[in-house]
Amino acid sequence: MVRYNVYVNQSECFACGICEDMCPRRVFRLKPTDFKGPEYEERIPQWMGTISEVVAEDMCFGCRICENQCPVGVIEVTQFDESVKRELRTLDSTKKEV
Repeated sequence: MVRYNVYVNQSECFACGICEDMCPRRVFRLKPTDFKGPEYEERIPQWMGTISEVVAEDMCFGCRICENQCPVGVIEVTQFDESVKRELRTLDSTKKEV
């Protein structure tokens, strides 16, 4: 089974909610945030104080609707590489043995 990584650049996210509305698998959710970056005051007023977060990455099947519909291009969907995960697990287990 192919799996996908879903990344949201939260410092650039306008929290418009399009990803949450468009995703057929409910991978995203808007959540309250305390983020007060330099562009905070320029955000869309009705969404101030929220940010998009990935809550169900394992449900993603790679349709990339979120990536294509995001008006500011802050979502990236990439195919998950099982070999990298195995390699990381191997490295992690060797660290514990040392």
